[in-house]
Amino acid sequence: WEPLSPQRAGLVSEARTVKARGLHGHARSGAGFVKFDASDDQTLVEIKTAEKTFTMGCRLVKDLYNSAVSQNKDAILIVNFPDHVVECKIRHI
Repeated sequence: WEPLSPQRAGLVSEARTVKARGLHGHARSGAGFVKFDASDDQTLVEIKTAEKTFTMGCRLVKDLYNSAVSQNKDAILIVNFPDHVVECKIRHI
């Protein structure tokens, strides 16, 4: 038995979140044509995993928002910490 690498732990966490929320996971998200991790009929979702801190950049927020708007969906960012989950609905003001 070996501990999970940070990358593998993130993939496992992402898969659990997708399944728990009944979303459709995007295979190879971020690596190919499909960006962001999951979606359903109403939302486009990006899922991040963090041990202690997570820095959210404007580029991530803008890209997620613009992709969601182009698909007529809401943009949601989920950050999984070990003991807490942060959900952010991104909207333009």
